[in-house]
Amino acid sequence: MRAISVGLLTCLMSGCTAFFPPAQKQDLPNGGYWLNYDAARRGAVILPKSDNYKYCAEQSPDVALSLVNKVQADVKAQGVDLGSGQFESAAEVVALAGRTKTVLLARESLYRLCELSINNDLDAKTVNEMLKNITDMIGRIAQSDSDQANARQAVAKTASSALSQNMNPTQVQQLLERIK
Repeated sequence: MRAISVGLLTCLMSGCTAFFPPAQKQDLPNGGYWLNYDAARRGAVILPKSDNYKYCAEQSPDVALSLVNKVQADVKAQGVDLGSGQFESAAEVVALAGRTKTVLLARESLYRLCELSINNDLDAKTVNEMLKNITDMIGRIAQSDSDQANARQAVAKTASSALSQNMNPTQVQQLLERIK
C-alpha cells in the first residue's frame, strides 16, 4: 500500500512540470481564438473569415525547454522498511544561439505581413506583391552581408600572406586599421 502511495505521489508531483497542457485558449470577442504557448513554443491567432478561418502563428522562439525529473525510491516489502523516497524536478528555459539580424528581420516582416493580411481585406495579388517585396529586401540584405563577409575574408588573406612573407606585424596591423 505504501509503495502504491509513493508511486502515485511521484507521478502527481512530476506531472506539474513534465505533463503541462500544450496550450491555453482564449476566446476573442470577434469569435476568434488566441492560442498561448510556453516559452519553448509559439502562439497563434485564429480568426473566422467568411466561411473559413485565417490564422497567424508567431515566429518560433529562440529558446528550448529542458525538463529534468529524478525519482529515487527504496521500498521493501514484508514488514521491512517500506518507505524512503526522493524526488527532484526542474524546468529550465535555455536560450539558443542567437539568430542573425537578417533572419530576425525576415521573421518579423513575414509575421507582420500575416497580421496585415488578416486585419485588412487584402486581395491575394496585393499580399503576393508585398511578400515579393519582403523577400527581395531580405535577399538584398543577405547579399550585402555576404559581400561584407567576402571583403573581410580577402583582408584576412592579405594580412596572412603579408605575415607569411615576414612583413613586420606592426606594419600589417597599421594596414588593417586603415582598411577598416
